[in-house]
Amino acid sequence: MASPGVNRHRRHLGEDSVLWRVLRERAVRLSAPRALLLQAAHPLVWAGLMGYGRGLDPAHDRLNRTATALGLAAFGSPQDADRVGRRVRDIHARAHGRLRHDAGRFPRGTPYAADDPELLLWVLAPIADSALAVHDLLVRPLSRDERDGVWQGYRQLGEVFGLAPDATPATIEELDAYMAEMVAGPDLHVGRDVRAHLPAAVLRPRVAASRRPLVGLLGVVTAGLLPPRLRRDYGVSWGPARRRALRTAARGTRAVATRLPDRLRHAPIREVPADLTRGRPVLAGDLRRDGGAVVIVAGAREVRVDGEPELAARVLALCDGRRSVRQILDELGDPSARDDVHELLALLSEYGALRVEPAR
Repeated sequence: MASPGVNRHRRHLGEDSVLWRVLRERAVRLSAPRALLLQAAHPLVWAGLMGYGRGLDPAHDRLNRTATALGLAAFGSPQDADRVGRRVRDIHARAHGRLRHDAGRFPRGTPYAADDPELLLWVLAPIADSALAVHDLLVRPLSRDERDGVWQGYRQLGEVFGLAPDATPATIEELDAYMAEMVAGPDLHVGRDVRAHLPAAVLRPRVAASRRPLVGLLGVVTAGLLPPRLRRDYGVSWGPARRRALRTAARGTRAVATRLPDRLRHAPIREVPADLTRGRPVLAGDLRRDGGAVVIVAGAREVRVDGEPELAARVLALCDGRRSVRQILDELGDPSARDDVHELLALLSEYGALRVEPAR
């Protein structure tokens, strides 16, 4: 069954879309932690995040998986959109349960289901709102029509993952009103478990020393763009010094971005290679372990794979140019890992850590 929406028309997706232009900006990648903090402030969404989708260990693995799924649905082939849409909808259909504790206005025992349109919307809307906020801050302010074009693209993506268009705000003005209503309303509640786990995992991840300045920028951008209520609820510090740091970072990033060559300014958002499943994947660098992560070192560049390091290490050890993806899956002997392997290889291909040689 085809993914709804995207395969009928892709007017708001693809290389000619404003969504493409926004998401290819590397600076916009800094929007993901804010989106996750907004999503997790809803107790029913948090329950689904913790109960399904492998929890938050590590949190940035979740962000990477979300970015990969959205990228495949938006900018991959129709077949990629079909595959990732089916997989996510299947996961959502199984993700349901009841709250174990009182959480804000939701009493213990309140049922939740990941395919509930209201919860799906509170997953999608913060992603779009955060991307727009970070683009306005670090790249340039978008016009009303550009902002609306980005939101229309996200609405199409929501349809891929099971969220009908009539369940989403129809315009950017309606999205803005929805976000303001949710932030001011009674549904959001940051419980003690959320506050204890999430801010540190999202804002202070363990990274190599060379990447710590980026973590500092991520922290001040996320804190500055969080609604004040959620800053307080999460215990995220904010004051004059951090406000000045945010203004300085924003001015510097906007000034530098306009002077950078495209290969540095723009993230590698492009269609997944059509020959990925037919060709022979080859690592574009050396493979090593770094604690709980697998790292591909390609020249001066490092690409980290934080999630499922054992599976990643087994898959990447087989990417030697002598095996097709089908043969790699056969050697793994785990048919259930097929989608995880495909998403891993697609992500690495996008980031230049993997190349695909033609089949012999």
